[in-house]
Amino acid sequence: MINTNNSEFKGIEIKNKYFLICFKKIAQPVWIIDTDYSLDDQISLEYLLKNIKVIAITVCGAGTVSPAVIKAKIEYDLKNRYKIEGEIPVYAGADRPFIDYHKELKDDEIYDSYNYEKTDYSIFIEEVNKTSSEKVDINVKISNMAAVKIAELVRSNEKNLNILALGPLTNISLAVLIDYSIKDKFDNLLIVGGSYHNLGNSGNSAEYNFRVDPVAAKNVIHYYKNITLIPLEIEEHLKLGGIGDLKTKHSILNKFYDHLSEETEESRSRHSFLGLFGAIVATNPNTQKIVNLRPTDVDIIGRYTRGSLAIEKYEYLKSGKFNEIKIVEDVDLEKFKIIFKESFTIE
Repeated sequence: MINTNNSEFKGIEIKNKYFLICFKKIAQPVWIIDTDYSLDDQISLEYLLKNIKVIAITVCGAGTVSPAVIKAKIEYDLKNRYKIEGEIPVYAGADRPFIDYHKELKDDEIYDSYNYEKTDYSIFIEEVNKTSSEKVDINVKISNMAAVKIAELVRSNEKNLNILALGPLTNISLAVLIDYSIKDKFDNLLIVGGSYHNLGNSGNSAEYNFRVDPVAAKNVIHYYKNITLIPLEIEEHLKLGGIGDLKTKHSILNKFYDHLSEETEESRSRHSFLGLFGAIVATNPNTQKIVNLRPTDVDIIGRYTRGSLAIEKYEYLKSGKFNEIKIVEDVDLEKFKIIFKESFTIE
């Protein structure tokens, strides 16, 4: 007889080990959302919270806004904006990249493509400043760091867990450096960002999420398995297909924003569509049937690409096989339009 203390099996006696394994496989998947909480992430998170089981939100810094301040804002929004019943823990994480290329190399400005200045953090800055002077046990602080929590949640949930990374990858990188064993224990790491043709939305040939911390991006690509990457090329593909072009009044995304908010056209034009696309892929199994995935071996090359992705043939030529990273290369636009409209009840 097998007894388990897992809350999902409380009060159940399972006599057959094989049945226990099967039962675990059909348990509801759970998600960690790692975010810098830019405006596009806020829209994506609102959708995600309604459609998947989120067990934790981890926060990385956004420019001059600290993770602790963003954490306070998210906790407020969970109760007051998203009307979430029950508590979803929010953990503050990295407040700076591994190497600040902009500062140390006097690189050109990292263009804010996600409108952080449009979010009012002032009251949360005051709140964090008041509590920051309080004495807290260092062990408590460390145990509640985002990277530590990611590693802990991977170990406790294993293949039932998925991770969606909407921002820079610093927290995700730190987690695998803390505990290398988590590299393939979870089901899927869905990453929004990067570019394999050196497309850019922040400076010269630079995708924002990867450019903010290219060292973290390199670590994540190198160490983790089970990665699905949604690069900047997909956003361009969707824009050309009339889905995500905010300059086209009749595009689906413009109708979506009309339905959702009163933002100005200028504000909308600086949103990224990738985060929302990632959220739809994460929540709707049907999208897996309409995207073309290709296995590839990837690496980060050069300062001038600012963390963009390049196809690296060396490992393939050496071993004769690709690694386990999959890049979303193409989307069936007509089928995706149907899924998008159904997801947001857009006529």
